[in-house]
Amino acid sequence: MMNKYVILAIILFFIGNIIRAFRTLYILNPYLNKPIKPYLKSTFIGFLIDFFFPFRVSDIARTFVFSKLTKSSWRMSLSLAFIERVFDLIIVFFILLFFNIKSLSILILFISATLIFIFCNFIILKKIYYYLSSLFNDFIKSFLLGLYWSLYRLRIDIIDNKKKLFVFSLSSLLMWIFNILSVIIVSNAIFNVDLKDLILHQFTDLTSSGLIKSLSIFKENDFINYILYLLIPNILLIIIAYIPFKEREKTSSLKMIPYVSNDISLSFFKYYFNNKYSKNDDTYYNMTNNATIIKDLSAASEAKTYLMQGKDNLFVRKIALSNAADKLKSQYEWLEKNNNLPLPKILNKVEEENLFSYDMEYFANGETFFTTIHYIDVTEAWDIIKNIIDKLNDCYSNASYMGNKKNIIDNIYNEHILNNINYLLDSKYKYLTKYKYLIVNNVKVPNIMNMLNELKEFHYSLEHNIQYIHGDLTIENILVDNSKNYILIDPAPRYNNVFAEYAKLFQSLHGKYEYVKNLNTYSINENIITYPDYSTLKYERIFNYLKDYIRDKFGDKGLKNIYFYESICYIRAIVYMIKLNKSNAFLMLALAGLALNEWENI
Repeated sequence: MMNKYVILAIILFFIGNIIRAFRTLYILNPYLNKPIKPYLKSTFIGFLIDFFFPFRVSDIARTFVFSKLTKSSWRMSLSLAFIERVFDLIIVFFILLFFNIKSLSILILFISATLIFIFCNFIILKKIYYYLSSLFNDFIKSFLLGLYWSLYRLRIDIIDNKKKLFVFSLSSLLMWIFNILSVIIVSNAIFNVDLKDLILHQFTDLTSSGLIKSLSIFKENDFINYILYLLIPNILLIIIAYIPFKEREKTSSLKMIPYVSNDISLSFFKYYFNNKYSKNDDTYYNMTNNATIIKDLSAASEAKTYLMQGKDNLFVRKIALSNAADKLKSQYEWLEKNNNLPLPKILNKVEEENLFSYDMEYFANGETFFTTIHYIDVTEAWDIIKNIIDKLNDCYSNASYMGNKKNIIDNIYNEHILNNINYLLDSKYKYLTKYKYLIVNNVKVPNIMNMLNELKEFHYSLEHNIQYIHGDLTIENILVDNSKNYILIDPAPRYNNVFAEYAKLFQSLHGKYEYVKNLNTYSINENIITYPDYSTLKYERIFNYLKDYIRDKFGDKGLKNIYFYESICYIRAIVYMIKLNKSNAFLMLALAGLALNEWENI
C-alpha cells in the first residue's frame, strides 16, 4: 500500500508541474496557438528521457518535440528553456544555501547563466558570438544566431514588462516551493536517504538518470515509492494532454524571427549583432512580428516598407517613427481622401505616440513603372502616363486647397528653395559656388547654388495653381501589372503648385533620376561632372510625348514652370543624399543644371 507521505508528495509535485506548465505557456502565449497539449506531451517525453538516460538532455529533446508539434521555432523553445533554467538556478542556488548543501556545478551554472542572461545584449558579447557563429555554414549560422536572438527577445518580453516579470518570478517561486515541499514530505517515507542527499539527487545531479541513480541509492519499498513519486505526476500530465477538450483559437501567431528566408534573416542578424539595438529597432520589430516579412521594400525615405505574408494574404506594411510618422500619416490621409484615384486599398492603420503605420493591399504581379517601361511599347507607356495625369487633373479640378494662399507660397519658397540652397552653401560642396556654370557631360549648364535670387524672383512671379498634390509622382511610385492596370503609391502629399506634380515625372524621364541616384561610376573635377547615361531611347521618346502634352495643354509657359520645379526636386534630393552620406550626391547638382538649362532656353 502506498505511503500517505508519498501520496501527499505526489500531489504537491503534480501541482509544481502544473505551475511549471503555466509559467511556460504564459510567456509563449503571444507567440503560439494552442500550446498546452503539445507542451504536456513534450514535457512527458523529456521526463522519460531523464528517467532512463543520463546527462539530462531532456531540455533539448522536449523543446525539439514541442517545436515539431506546434510548428514553431526550436530556437525560441530552446531559448525559453535557457531562461527558465536561469530563474530556476537562482532559486535552487538559494535553496542549497538554505540547506547548507555545497554544489560546485550549480554554482558555476548559476554564475554563467545569470551573466549571459544579464549581458546578452552587450555589443562585445554579441560580436564575439557572431564571429564564432560565422565559422559555420549559413544554415548552422542562422540557427545559432536565431537561438541567441530568441533568447534576447524572450528576455525583453519578461524583463521589460513588469507584470510578466512578476508573474514569471512568482510562478517560478511557487513551483519550487511545491517541489521542495514534496521532496521534504517524500523524505519521510524514504528512511535510508538523508534529506540533503535527496535534494541533491533530484535537483542538482547532472550526470545520472532518475532510474539508474534511484536503483543505486534506494532500497526495495523506498525505491518503489520514489519511482511512483516521479512517475505518477508525469503520467497525469500526459493523460490531460489527451483529454479531448478544445483550446481557444487565436487570430494570429507572432513570429519570433519575422523573416521568411535565411537570406533576409541573416541580413537582419548581421545588423543586430554588430550594432547597438535601439528602442527604435525594437519598435520596428514589434510592428512586424505578427506576420512574416517576405521582402524589405524600404526606399530612401525615413519610413520602413515591407512585403509581408499574413495568415491568408500578402500585404505591404509601412512604418514610421517620430517626425516621419507625421509624414506617413499625411500620406495615409491622402490615400483615404482620394479613393477615386487608382490607389492601393488600405487594410488598417496603427497610430500611437511617435508612431504611425498602415497596411495596404498587395498589388499582385505589379512592378514599378521604372521596370515595366522597358518591356512594353512606347505608346502603351505613354497612354498610362497620360491616363494618370488626366485622372489627377480631374481630381484637382474637383478639389480646393485649405489655408492662406500667400502662406503656402511663402512656405514652398522657404522649405523647398531657400532652406535647401542655404544648406548646400554650408555643405562640403560650397566650394562650387565660385563657378557660375557646371560642365555636365560636356554640356555647359547653370550652377543652381548661385541662383537663389533668380529662383526667388521666378517663384514669386508665378500664377500659383495650388492643389493638394500627390507630391512624389516618379515612375518608381507607379505600379503596373501585366494587364497594364496601375496604381499610385507612396504619396508625399503637400499643397503646392500643380506644375510641381508634373515635375516629378520630368525628374524621372528627363533627368533619369532613378538611374543617376544609384550610379557608382562618376567623377567630379572642379566644376566638371561626368557620369554614364545608361537610359534607353525609349525614355527619350516617352519624355517627348510628355513634353508635347504639357506644351499643348499649358503652352511654353507651363513647360518653363515644370523645368523650374524639376530643378527644385534635385536640390531637395541632394540635401537628403548628403544627410545619408551618399558619395554621389553631387550628381543632383548636374541634374538641376540640366533642368535649369532648359528653363533658361524657353
